[in-house]
Amino acid sequence: MLLRARRLSLELRLRNEDLEAFINAMTHDLRAPLRTLSGFAEAMAEDQSSRLDAAGQHQLDRIQAAVRQMSELIDCLLEFSRIGRKAFRLRRISLDELVARWVEELRPEIESRGAEVRIAGPFGEAEADPALLKIAVCNMLSNGIKYVAAGVTPRVEITARREGRAVRLMFRDNGIGMSEEEQQRIFAPFVRLHGVEDVPGVGLGLSSARKAVEIMRGQTGVISSPGDGSTFWIELVA
Repeated sequence: MLLRARRLSLELRLRNEDLEAFINAMTHDLRAPLRTLSGFAEAMAEDQSSRLDAAGQHQLDRIQAAVRQMSELIDCLLEFSRIGRKAFRLRRISLDELVARWVEELRPEIESRGAEVRIAGPFGEAEADPALLKIAVCNMLSNGIKYVAAGVTPRVEITARREGRAVRLMFRDNGIGMSEEEQQRIFAPFVRLHGVEDVPGVGLGLSSARKAVEIMRGQTGVISSPGDGSTFWIELVA
């Protein structure tokens, strides 16, 4: 049994290494034509901009926006593939101190969206790796301030609840909410419930959060209903 477990562990590690090598090669090959496209678009903007009519300028703007989106997608894909590849160590950490620090680090994004974030501690301690937990918390919070109806001030309240040996961090927003079917899909990679024109991003935020939490042997989930906001949560060993 021990030999079989070691063999399975080795096979899994080799598969992960093969996957990372594939993603690295793929993203490297994608950057070459993307650089070419970006170069041509920039040259056209510099040399031909005065000759373009409104429709032509609009099309050029869309090309440049698509280049930026593709570049962001490549960067996010690389970051997603690397989650958990670095050495990590679970230890007891103060959730209050770290959550407050990460909220401040996201302050520029929060203010740019005119959002309000309330930290309703205390949260206590949990068994976690700070780097992995930061990925989860920041993605949950960033998600909470994005998906609101037009004209609504985004609001997110961060609370915690203890259940036995577990602590659950919760991110309650006043967003547009989602159906039960959408709740089953939202944590999968590249799933977007809304177009990039409406909400920026590539669809890897929540899947990155889930991957990071599962590496720490925790769980993630969401409670939501259409038009009534959502509560995303992270559960860890307390």
